[in-house]
Amino acid sequence: MFTIIVFLIEEKNKLQEKKVFSRLSSLIEKQKKIELIFVVDDKSYSWISLVETFQNKNPDLIIKLVFSSKKISFNNLLENAAKLITNDYVLFFHPSSIFEDDLLESASKIINKNQNLDIIEFKTKIS
Repeated sequence: MFTIIVFLIEEKNKLQEKKVFSRLSSLIEKQKKIELIFVVDDKSYSWISLVETFQNKNPDLIIKLVFSSKKISFNNLLENAAKLITNDYVLFFHPSSIFEDDLLESASKIINKNQNLDIIEFKTKIS
């Protein structure tokens, strides 16, 4: 049902890398059909080994990688990632993103009640 496009387009640090995969694990924990597309830019190839480790820990996930170079614009990068999407709904995930663990479950309920939805917008909650 969901594809999550994960932007890994900046240098990582130890704290950030731990948070990214912890947040993703929490987000996808109860989901059955999930696809992750990791977008990695030319400065962030160091993320790739972490993506491989995450894949090994979650062998049932469909994981795809999109690589960019300096010559590719952000819009082109999005277009390349969009070509790989096989699910009906997309969530964009940046390393600084913070979601409630039940976000995908909540979105699924909304989608199931309203079959004609194109976009679901959730309000930002600052604590």
